[in-house]
Amino acid sequence: MVRDFFAEIERVPDWFEPAATRAGCAGFHANSEMFIGAFVGAVRSAGLATLISKFFAIIGRVLDQPVRRLQQNNAHLLKIFLPQGMARENDGWKLSVRIRLIHASVLAFLNHSDESDQAAWGVPLSAAHIGFATAAFSGLLLTRARQLGVHLSPAETQSFMMIWRYSGQHMGLEPELLAPFWWVRASRRPGASWLTISAESPAR
Repeated sequence: MVRDFFAEIERVPDWFEPAATRAGCAGFHANSEMFIGAFVGAVRSAGLATLISKFFAIIGRVLDQPVRRLQQNNAHLLKIFLPQGMARENDGWKLSVRIRLIHASVLAFLNHSDESDQAAWGVPLSAAHIGFATAAFSGLLLTRARQLGVHLSPAETQSFMMIWRYSGQHMGLEPELLAPFWWVRASRRPGASWLTISAESPAR
C-alpha cells in the first residue's frame, strides 16, 4: 500500500514543466517580503474564516500552536518556490506530501472526536477545504501581493500558479479538482476575499 502510494504521487503529470517553474520562483523571491506579508496578513485569515478553523481549534492548531502553524505554513511557501523545490528529492515536494499525511492523521482523529460536529460543519479537512486553501494560497495570494505593489509578468504568474497546482496535487487534491493554473482568479471587488473560477485564459 505504501509503495503504491508513492508510486502514484511520484508520477509527474503532463502539465507540469519543471523548466517552466524558474519564472515563478524568480518572481516570488524577487518579491518575497511582499508575498510573505500578503500571506500572513491577508490570505491565512481568509482560510481561518471558514469552518476548517473549528476543526483546527479542536486539535489546538489555532489556539494552542498558532506560531508553530504559521512557521510551518511559511516554510512550505518558501520551499516550494526554491529552484527545483518541487523536485522529488527537495523540501517543497516533501513538505507538500507531509501536509497530506498530517491531514490524514488529523481526519482520523476528528472522525472519533465527540467535539467534531460533522452534521453541522461537514466533513473535516475535505477536498473542498484543501481546494479552497490551494486556491487561496495561489490566486488570492497573487491578488493581495499586487495590492502591495508586486507586479509579475504573465510568464511568472502562470509559473507561480503551476507550482501551486502541483503542490496541491501532492497535498491530496484529486486531478479533477485541480483547476488549470490560468483558471483561478481572485475577486476584484474591494474587500473581497473569495475566489472565482474562470474557464477563460488570461490575455497573454
